[in-house]
Amino acid sequence: MRRMQIDANPRLRGKRRLMLAGAGAAFVAGAFLIAHSLAVRHVTATTLHVAAFTLHTKTVTYQNTAEGQLLAETTVARLSDGTTVHYGAAGFPEISQGVTARTIDYPDGTRAIISDFAQVKTIVPGSPELASAIASRLMNPPANCVFPGYTLLGYGTILGQKVAKVRWPSLKGLKDETIQWLAPALGCVAMQTENLVPQPGGKLKVLSKMETVSLSVGPPDPHLFDPEPNYNVVKPSEAMRKVFEKAGWAWDSDAQAHAARADQRYSKAVQMAGR
Repeated sequence: MRRMQIDANPRLRGKRRLMLAGAGAAFVAGAFLIAHSLAVRHVTATTLHVAAFTLHTKTVTYQNTAEGQLLAETTVARLSDGTTVHYGAAGFPEISQGVTARTIDYPDGTRAIISDFAQVKTIVPGSPELASAIASRLMNPPANCVFPGYTLLGYGTILGQKVAKVRWPSLKGLKDETIQWLAPALGCVAMQTENLVPQPGGKLKVLSKMETVSLSVGPPDPHLFDPEPNYNVVKPSEAMRKVFEKAGWAWDSDAQAHAARADQRYSKAVQMAGR
């Protein structure tokens, strides 16, 4: 498959920490989507029919340079049945070593986290409740994509799509801000994101910015959704260890602690699905 760079936390530095961020990002994103999906009105989890699309984004960080440094490139694609994939490789282009990864979210709530680099995958089971929540988010999202706690700031247009500009609720004790431009017609997918941090005197500075560089409405490349049936199914920690081994990165105590936390999140997700 083509190699791309996936989003990583711009506050983490170095090859090892960027890989850690990439390895755990699927579970962080999953928790966010589940929480907001459960907050919208539920519909019966029947066969979905939503807008199919493919969008390509790039993320630039301004943490160490005013000119900005390319941090990530990623692809988000969705089938008309609601199956959605995020595809890319963790870290800065010069250190990513082609560490590709894909996260496929299915309409029944099942999530496949696939490491094409290490040829392994992790499967997180779904549930009827989660399937209903996903259907609600895709087919009946909040008006103007204003999820609970969000603040509507205005409207705009990006690549021909009407977007709602919203501010995320701030995390307790933090003054950081996240502003997103969400497309209602595409299931509230983010087409632009700005992460801002306070400076001395209270002024906010853009730390990183994600922008959509291209959008195609219609059936995406089916290869993006390849479930790779021949890949071994492993826990997140094992997937991370195999990636580290192949990349030649140190499997040290920091990496092992992060892997253990990923396993804990995985176990909780499995428990939730089994209720």
